[in-house]
Amino acid sequence: MVAAIGWALTHLLSEARERRKEVRAQIDKLFEQLYKIEQDARSFHCALQFDTAKAGEIDAKIQIFERSINRVPIFLIDDLAPYIIRLRRAVTLRNFDLSAFTPQSQYSDILQDTFAASQDAEDEMERQYRRRYSSTFPFFRMPSLGVWRGKPQA
Repeated sequence: MVAAIGWALTHLLSEARERRKEVRAQIDKLFEQLYKIEQDARSFHCALQFDTAKAGEIDAKIQIFERSINRVPIFLIDDLAPYIIRLRRAVTLRNFDLSAFTPQSQYSDILQDTFAASQDAEDEMERQYRRRYSSTFPFFRMPSLGVWRGKPQA
């Protein structure tokens, strides 16, 4: 009996560790995508002339980023949506069409907003990860006993 309980506990913790590693890898890829979007936006907005291909590429990368977020099972999309909207607006709302384009300095409001929006999105993703996976033992959030007793989880 003790061996069976020990095996079950080991199995539970191993599975939790593997899920945690998979989610962490997904989030790290999102961070890389976010960094690339920010760098491309900086390059685009600082260019001497409007680049239609680069604008389309940035827009596509933002769409891919949004879709990738939906694939991370621990994310609460409703909590992340304002950060994604803010990122998209920071990158594409101003200075993103040919008629209004002007080269930006490294310290322009557009670039500062883009940087802040990407950092805030990253912080929110990390907050959601930490909420789900603790940095202390047992390294994941245990379900409350109310679930096992038929009570709604708080």
